[in-house]
Amino acid sequence: EFERINYLGFHYCTVKAKWGFASWLTMVMFVLWLIVLFAMIGHAADAFFAPAVGIISDRLRLPPDVAGATLLAFGNGAPDFFTQIAAITHSATVDLPLALGESVGAAIFVCTFCMGLVILVSPKQIVVASGPFTRDALAYLVALTLTSEAIVDSNFEPHESLFLVLWYLCYLTSVFYGGRLFPTFFDSRHAEATGDQPGNSQKMKVLPLTKKDSNIALADDEKATLTTHDDSAALDDDAGEVEAPNSRVWLAKQADFGSMGLLGKLGAPVNLPILSMQAVTMPPMGVKVVDRAHVVLMCAVGPSFFHLVFLADKQGADWAGLAFAAAVGAASGAAAYWRVPVEGLQPRTSLFLCSIAFVQGVAWMNLCADEIVAIFQTIGRIGGLPEAFLGAT
Repeated sequence: EFERINYLGFHYCTVKAKWGFASWLTMVMFVLWLIVLFAMIGHAADAFFAPAVGIISDRLRLPPDVAGATLLAFGNGAPDFFTQIAAITHSATVDLPLALGESVGAAIFVCTFCMGLVILVSPKQIVVASGPFTRDALAYLVALTLTSEAIVDSNFEPHESLFLVLWYLCYLTSVFYGGRLFPTFFDSRHAEATGDQPGNSQKMKVLPLTKKDSNIALADDEKATLTTHDDSAALDDDAGEVEAPNSRVWLAKQADFGSMGLLGKLGAPVNLPILSMQAVTMPPMGVKVVDRAHVVLMCAVGPSFFHLVFLADKQGADWAGLAFAAAVGAASGAAAYWRVPVEGLQPRTSLFLCSIAFVQGVAWMNLCADEIVAIFQTIGRIGGLPEAFLGAT
């Protein structure tokens, strides 16, 4: 049972049944649609969700290790998280091979190809704090060992899944309290690696490389800057990297072909509609001010979009639920018009806007992940490919 589009039925019942000789066209269409979906999930994470997570962690004054292991880690891994949830929950049979293959395959890809390539192309020597890196590597090794032990009998038991969750909680505990219990291991080595003394409050902390090549620089122990390089950046000329005065200028900048490279121009027909649709439901983080009209629009449309993604019946129209969501949106839009100043809100200082970007970013990534998994399942069934192979690649 696939998601909002019946891809398998479209291939066999629509195209192949009527134009058998042209059934290969569906595969081309699937690949092109996959490119669009990957661009959508990449933009949702890169221009909206991940920067919002970084701002929230900064506003909450989370320590660097804690922010990296919680909010920032979730911001980097959210697309994969929702892809695995979709693989397990949104099909007639549980696609555990696809979910595990995607998880382990993505981790191997990041730890080998991405890390090696980043080190090779880096113009400067990369210095990694040995203490936190050793802690993270050991935690990951134990997690892989627990996973391997659980799948030996090809059956995940509830207690085995619980062990994995508990191990992550143990890892978070070590992040929270490791520096206090073992300051020499986590602090002095860290200071040596960065060339600063332990008491220097102006030191730049270099964190271990994590998912999707996220480069996190935390200075003054209070200010954080998060720059995420996603695979979909090939279609985008660093959307949202330089702050624009407002959302309209930000969107117009994405259409400035004169400042685009070749890849940016090729990807513009895909990027512009995606960014426009996503900006209707969540604020871009690369702007100085989100004007009041934009805030009202997001508050009015957001509940209906959230309902369609998470609560609507995918087998038919849920008109009652959609009407309720529209009513909530109308009330939210009116409240936003009344409460938001005429000059608008600043995303980097407004937890309200960051919360919208966080929640709606989750919705967008979940929506795209559902369709990506459905297409991969369809391609696997048509081509007879093992789903574990699709997940690992």
